[in-house]
Amino acid sequence: MADFVEFKIVGAERFVLDLYAWRDGRKAAAQRAADAAAARVVAGVRGAYARGRTGNLIRGVRVDTRSAMEGDRVWALARTGAPHSHLYEWGTKGRHNARGAYRGAMPRRVTFVPIAIRERERFNAELRAILAAPVPAIGPGNPDVQETGA
Repeated sequence: MADFVEFKIVGAERFVLDLYAWRDGRKAAAQRAADAAAARVVAGVRGAYARGRTGNLIRGVRVDTRSAMEGDRVWALARTGAPHSHLYEWGTKGRHNARGAYRGAMPRRVTFVPIAIRERERFNAELRAILAAPVPAIGPGNPDVQETGA
């Protein structure tokens, strides 16, 4: 009498390969949608920012592409690299110099966040459509279990 049963699943190789191909296709489509959303954020923010003397504020807006398809993660990061972008976006309080003379306040011009929120909503809708796409027929044949010995 055996204390264990040994078996193997046969006929599932094609099914597993097709399943991985389907997953990789959905992941690639999601990455394309993320890249497009980040590019739309960058274009929108660059168009909305004021053109300064140097153009550093506009030039600092970019898409970060570090290891985008690492593992099962999909992402794209739109960011602004200009050191004064926070001052532009959120403004400053009224300032006075050492002698007490009023030097003004920089007004708040919130630009990046509303554009990013709008594009994230659009991306989420695209992602839902990608994931709701019908699953193709996966793998021919009938997987079966065979006993290999005891």
